[in-house]
Amino acid sequence: SEKVAMMLCRLFATHGLPDAVVSDNGPQFTSNEFEVFLANLGIRHILTAPFHPASNGLAERVVRSVKEALERLGPTDWQASVAKYLMTQHTTLCATTNRSPAEMLMG
Repeated sequence: SEKVAMMLCRLFATHGLPDAVVSDNGPQFTSNEFEVFLANLGIRHILTAPFHPASNGLAERVVRSVKEALERLGPTDWQASVAKYLMTQHTTLCATTNRSPAEMLMG
């Protein structure tokens, strides 16, 4: 829980506070410490249904896409591979908005 909170603090420092955080029911997310962390920041915590990955379909799809991309790259420098993958994902135009995720986030 503490490590997750520290990582989220870094993320929030860069991007601001969200209205809500969606997570699975892992012990790092269901601990009292994590609940207090989010409550102190005024962030609503939404837990997905246990043993039902489809309830968080968007996140599951992203995880699957990342795994598929990394498998295609094969054994290589993982940090460089992940950075390359993220750059591609963040700069590719979305068909429905005709804007990239980076453009929608940063303007």
